[in-house]
Amino acid sequence: GRAFAVADEEDLDAAAQAAAELRASHPATAVVGGAEAGAPATPPPWWRHRPALLSIFAYAAVTFLFDGVMVAGCLGRERAPPRETAHPLSPSPQGFLDLVYLYASAPRNASVPGLALKINAVTAVTSLGGAAVVLFSLAAYPPLQRRIGVARCCRAGLAAGIPMTLVAPLATYALPAGARAAAGVLAAGQALYGAAFASTSTASQIMVNLSSPDGAIGAVNGAGNALSASSRVWGPIAIGGLWAVAASDARPDQWLPFGVLAGGFVVTLGAYVALGIKDE
Repeated sequence: GRAFAVADEEDLDAAAQAAAELRASHPATAVVGGAEAGAPATPPPWWRHRPALLSIFAYAAVTFLFDGVMVAGCLGRERAPPRETAHPLSPSPQGFLDLVYLYASAPRNASVPGLALKINAVTAVTSLGGAAVVLFSLAAYPPLQRRIGVARCCRAGLAAGIPMTLVAPLATYALPAGARAAAGVLAAGQALYGAAFASTSTASQIMVNLSSPDGAIGAVNGAGNALSASSRVWGPIAIGGLWAVAASDARPDQWLPFGVLAGGFVVTLGAYVALGIKDE
């Protein structure tokens, strides 16, 4: 009996030594109930998940770029035509369209860099932007998303937003050729607006879902919606202040608010490129 006891103790010592060597050579492996089991690494919380954070901030930036200029339209509203003249196809909130609306209808003098277009021209230009969003969303976006994927749609829309914001200020240089020439330049920017807005608006929300870690999609969406909603508060203040400077006696002109928006599109596009998501 003593011999068997000694043998059992020697076997236990050998097993313990073997387990120790196994743990040393495979740190992520544990022995549970006499069997090896992989110990999966605990995923970090979503607020430390880089793709989730990038997608949240990029989504808020998209809201700022397209919807964050509504107060800019209120500055100098006393100089602008009544809002009731807006075409029913114009999206709400109008965002970028509000800045174009103000720019086109504001007077043109030494301090205010407006175009002083007549109400019919202003309404036609802003209505074109709304119609372009509807038409692109219905006819072009669905097949485009199926062909290139959500991530590329989002990046393409942001890329289109850069020339979109830089076309409108060029209308100033077309004004000497007549009001129709200036309105034509604005119309070209509105066509780009339809493609940029329709491609980016929905895709940016989908990108939040694609970037969320497992089990945290609800929390990430909540944080994204909260930050996006906050951008509707500080965004108009920021852009409205820029337009106030542009419409003052200081040196900056109409390029200031539009240029800041263009820079915002560049930065946000870079954030989506950094995400590196490929959904094809």
